[in-house]
Amino acid sequence: MAKSPCNSCGNNKGKRICLLCEGKIICPECCVARRNADCLHCEHYLAAKRMEIDRFRSTGKHSFTANMAFDDPINEILQRLEKTMDLQGAAKELEKYADPSSPHYCFAKGVLCLMRDEADEAILSFQESVNLFPYFVPAWVNLASALMKTAHLPEAYDACQVALNLSTPNNYYHKLAQATLDEMKEFIKQHTPFSLQEYLKRIRDFEKYYGLMAKAPQKAAEGFLDLLEKEPQHVQCHGNLGTCYALLGRKADAVRELNRALELDPAYNVARANLANIVQMEEGIPLTNHPGLEYVGMEFYRAKFKLSQPGTPSKKQAIRDLFAACGIPIGEAEPETAN
Repeated sequence: MAKSPCNSCGNNKGKRICLLCEGKIICPECCVARRNADCLHCEHYLAAKRMEIDRFRSTGKHSFTANMAFDDPINEILQRLEKTMDLQGAAKELEKYADPSSPHYCFAKGVLCLMRDEADEAILSFQESVNLFPYFVPAWVNLASALMKTAHLPEAYDACQVALNLSTPNNYYHKLAQATLDEMKEFIKQHTPFSLQEYLKRIRDFEKYYGLMAKAPQKAAEGFLDLLEKEPQHVQCHGNLGTCYALLGRKADAVRELNRALELDPAYNVARANLANIVQMEEGIPLTNHPGLEYVGMEFYRAKFKLSQPGTPSKKQAIRDLFAACGIPIGEAEPETAN
């Protein structure tokens, strides 16, 4: 039986189901022509992105236009820095090539910040670098190192995965990314009863439940209870659970959980402040819109790395494409706002 014609052009044979066409069949040519940011979860779109990654790994060729004007002198500065460790001198030299549109300049800024133990500033610089050039493997590896220093473990893991996907096993930065992952696995093994994958899932689950606290405290409470089953001494889960109970009007349960959090960590001052407000509430009456009530826990599990840095929508989409092609869950693209 002959195949139906393409529902887009009407000329070629339809071979692929298109989500943009409400599930109708279109031809491969129209599939390529129609692709946009809404295709992020389409298997054909992701297959094309994986082919781009394979092409970059084997040939070094890519589809991005990056400002490479001062790459050579910046490389020389970094090479001298590695030998002399003269941070002040390197920073002064780098000022000659200051250009926020240069991924290599942003990368060099990040390296200097990382060597000064200014990890938060380094993260911003490395993020700017990969936003400008998503296939910049050294920036991804160094971004992972900076994220590790600030306890952004899921984000560090994701950055390593991108670096591994963009490089071959014999590549220097591939080996560094793998070493970072090995370090992460060893740290989790020594300090938790979980595997690395289990631990990362728990962090992401914690963040999901945290996001539900204000609008769905019952679901959030159930989530924190589930986490506590396997880790009953998790301070922040007890603190957040107590806050959920307060939002549900369960005063006694809220007081119990916050007291438990303070038993585990007497210096947990946010829980102490919440407790002072909750003891004044009435049983059965939800404590809502209280100006002194704070949600506890984000000091422990850091917020997920979001693609919210300045840049054009196409650059942000390139990072999302790259993450998706590497199998990294990133959620939906954030809507762009007009200036």
